[in-house]
Amino acid sequence: MHKIKSLFILAALSLAACSNNSINIDTHSEIVELSEKELNSIGGEKDQNITPENFKKLILYSKISNYDNLKNAHVETVVHLKKLLGDVYWVGTSAEGNTKNGDYIYEEKVIINLKNTSEQEIKEALKNAYITVVWDEGQHTDRFDNNFQ
Repeated sequence: MHKIKSLFILAALSLAACSNNSINIDTHSEIVELSEKELNSIGGEKDQNITPENFKKLILYSKISNYDNLKNAHVETVVHLKKLLGDVYWVGTSAEGNTKNGDYIYEEKVIINLKNTSEQEIKEALKNAYITVVWDEGQHTDRFDNNFQ
C-alpha cells in the first residue's frame, strides 16, 4: 500500500511539473481602419491616393502564457512582413517582451496599401508568418493566419 501511495504522489508531482511547462499561444491578426491622424501622417492631406479605402492597419498579436515557467525559453518569429507583403507594406513597428505576470507579448502594427490587393490576399501571405516558442522540454508553433479577423 505504501508503494502505491508513493507511486501516486510521484505521478501527481510529475503531472504538476508538466503543467508548469504547458503554454498557450493566443495569436491573432486583424485589419483595422486608420485614424485620421495616422492617415494624414503617411501622406499628408493633399495626396489623393491616401484614402481610408486604400490604407489600413494590419495588426499581428501574440500572447504566450506561462512563458516565465519554461526552462531556457526563447521566441522565434518568422514574420518578415516587409518581405511577405512587398509593395503592400507601407510602414510598421513591432514590440515584444515579458510582462509582469509571466507572459510574453509580441505585437506588430503595419500600415498597408490595399489599393491593388484584397484582404484575402493578405490572409494568404500570413500563412508564411508564424511564431514559435522553444524551450528545453519542447516546442510550440502558431501561425498568424489561424485567427485572422
